[in-house]
Amino acid sequence: MKIGIVCPYDIHRPGGVQAHILDCAAHMAGLGHEVRILAPGPADEDYAGPVPILHFGDSRPVTFNETSFELSLMDRAEKQRAAAVLAAENFDVVHFHTIWTPFMAFQLFRRTPVATARVATFHDTPPDSFSGRMTKQVFWLFSQYLLRRLDRALAVSPSPAAHLARVPGREVALLPPTIDYSRYRAPQERMPGHGADGRVTILYLSRLEARKGVFVLLEAFRRLAGEGAPVRLVIAGDGEDRPAVEAFIAEHGLDEVELVGRVDEADKLRWYATADIFCAPATHGESFGIVLVEAMASGTPVVAARNAGFASVLTGPGAGYLAAPGDASELRDRLADLIEDPDARAALGAWGREEAMRHDVTAVVPKLLTVYEDAIRRRRAGR
Repeated sequence: MKIGIVCPYDIHRPGGVQAHILDCAAHMAGLGHEVRILAPGPADEDYAGPVPILHFGDSRPVTFNETSFELSLMDRAEKQRAAAVLAAENFDVVHFHTIWTPFMAFQLFRRTPVATARVATFHDTPPDSFSGRMTKQVFWLFSQYLLRRLDRALAVSPSPAAHLARVPGREVALLPPTIDYSRYRAPQERMPGHGADGRVTILYLSRLEARKGVFVLLEAFRRLAGEGAPVRLVIAGDGEDRPAVEAFIAEHGLDEVELVGRVDEADKLRWYATADIFCAPATHGESFGIVLVEAMASGTPVVAARNAGFASVLTGPGAGYLAAPGDASELRDRLADLIEDPDARAALGAWGREEAMRHDVTAVVPKLLTVYEDAIRRRRAGR
């Protein structure tokens, strides 16, 4: 098949959707398919990946619904160029991700040739706030238009599927996002200065913004440290709330909190291998949780907030280590369960390591290719 995959964000910026698209595209190319990624600019001259990237328009960072993303837009000349490129590429199928992220993905959708099959994956879970509820209403209305024009529609979990319209004959199937987790399973060198003093290292790896729950974790850690628990907290990431995070640490004298900033891929792998517990306390807005599966693939036990997306990942034994979103007391309890029980950490880590492979590209991409084949059949049959 000749496959186009549309990313609404800067494909070179680290992010779950970007990682999913890049790893899926590479795996499909390795299976013999001809794949192109379509994304907003700017282009990265150092990119040397196995799949060509076609850039359209520009992207700029914005914040909405308590999270950061990019707004992308094509002007008239770029729209004409995009239409010409789509016609020349003659894709069998084009796969759109978060198609309603303004505006480039939808601009490409409108210019996709009639003969090309169209698939979309919905990733979004707006917060339960006034703006979030209004966003869900917009999504519900817009999805009626989209679903009638798509050949197949996917959602990464029940959470984003819940705010899509129900259109007869246009079912929304569930298919989790995937990346190549083999690099997380490979042995890694631990970070220096961890493990020798008997302290249990808890790792947070995400943006420093309220929605990600960093202050909930800091409060839970403050209680654990105050009780004399042998713990250390490593916070990897950056964001608009970094000054407030630093102020909280200073105010409460949390000497065992280490701020390491944004980390590259190599150091991320090492931090997963170093941590005794990975904690993801995001309060809302999570549709799945690739970061959880990364930690699980590394063999690191996970404690997380019981938001809809994370709960779809931590099932079975993992469900016992979910805490109510925003509840620092329950998060403290779930962390303490593992801090005090090395055997429980080992068991949960072993379970997660095996569970993660259900989400690997080798397991998920064949299902995605079947979706593409069905979409092509439907398009050719005029359904």
